[in-house]
Amino acid sequence: MSKKLDELNNKIEKAKDRLFQIRAQKKLNEQMIALRGAPFAPETRNADKTAFFGKIQKALQENRSVKLNGTGTVNVLSTLAFALEDKTDLLSRFSIQSGASSSTVIPVWNTSAGEFASVDENGEFDESNGDMASITLQPRAFAKSLKVSDETLKLSAVDFESAIQKILSDSVRRTLLKAIFEGVEGRFESIYTGATDVEAEKLDPAALQKLALTLLSKTDNGVILINPLTYAEITDAGTKKDEILLKQIVEGKNIEGVEIILSPFVPKDKTIGGELGNYGIGVANELEITPKQKVGSLSHNFDASIYAAGKAINAKDFFVLKITA
Repeated sequence: MSKKLDELNNKIEKAKDRLFQIRAQKKLNEQMIALRGAPFAPETRNADKTAFFGKIQKALQENRSVKLNGTGTVNVLSTLAFALEDKTDLLSRFSIQSGASSSTVIPVWNTSAGEFASVDENGEFDESNGDMASITLQPRAFAKSLKVSDETLKLSAVDFESAIQKILSDSVRRTLLKAIFEGVEGRFESIYTGATDVEAEKLDPAALQKLALTLLSKTDNGVILINPLTYAEITDAGTKKDEILLKQIVEGKNIEGVEIILSPFVPKDKTIGGELGNYGIGVANELEITPKQKVGSLSHNFDASIYAAGKAINAKDFFVLKITA
């Protein structure tokens, strides 16, 4: 009896080992399948990136123009033009798409949380759900003069990559945010163009509450955008109700649960609400840097050009406080 029991236990252990091997092989197969969609390992990607910036560095040292396109593992949009590694950055909240070149018409989808529409028995459904909408954008040129020190050009490849990326990404970030909130004729429509007015008698915490509640009636992903100087005016209010609302505003940077974002790019006379994914930006994966001659200076001057465009995907889904008094 004991011998049969030992044999049975041996068979069970062998079966367990076999099952473990099968599971391990299955996991390995799944990993191999997943890797087919990622042809470049991180090490390869980083090596290509270093070589990419090395070419830029050499061209600038030799005072030659350089035209950059997103190819292979190096993408000008994410690697050079934006470098939005900080996911809390305001610009990263908008719907951004890239195209192969400045001649590309770029489709941009709303990245806000969309909804499915119910389907009737005959198979028809409402196509007017704005959250699923898209726009197409034709990037247009923006240019800026850049000054790069002689020391920067002589840095190691890795240090140069970090320095030039910061110079360009900061410039692009400021350019795009200013264009979003102020508009640029023929290139960007301001975020409040065509927006829905929310009327209030005066600019105070109660007006901000009304804007927040209007947003909450439409979406639970909205934010309120305010210029810091406007924010200072609002927080000067003094009634008892204002004090209750101000506790939310000042301590939590929210009102009725709606996040408040302070940004100097927001016009002082505008208080804006909406889902930021409802604003689309198209950027060409193309950047050109052209040297400019300057006598008597160790600094190197370059003209850099990018191509971008932007507008609201559903303009009426943004809201702006309109003071009536």
